[in-house]
Amino acid sequence: MKSTKKKSNPKPEQQYVLHSNASASKFNRGFLGAVVAFVEKKGTVDTPALIAEFSGRQFDGKKVTADRVRRYVAYCKAHGIFKVAVKAVKTSPVVKAAKGKGNLVEGAVVPRETPEKEGQ
Repeated sequence: MKSTKKKSNPKPEQQYVLHSNASASKFNRGFLGAVVAFVEKKGTVDTPALIAEFSGRQFDGKKVTADRVRRYVAYCKAHGIFKVAVKAVKTSPVVKAAKGKGNLVEGAVVPRETPEKEGQ
């Protein structure tokens, strides 16, 4: 007998980027500084990548576990250090021309096209 329940597709992990007003020089101590410096160096990361990078290490005498990494990611999201990177599904030629090829980041400002006025 076949199951009537739908199979749920697993959600892809959220990708994070450093917020525009956050930098590694502001957070230069301990585990938080290392996480921010890693994200600044890589550009876009997700939680499993951070866990793989920092799991098993030690900062200020405390071991880094997967739970600690998740808590720090939640802290960074709540305090505006990280923001979620959003991929654009469909982009117009104007956006591609303005930003180049690739993924758009949430909150990006795209300049408008200015129509040329005839007769002036």
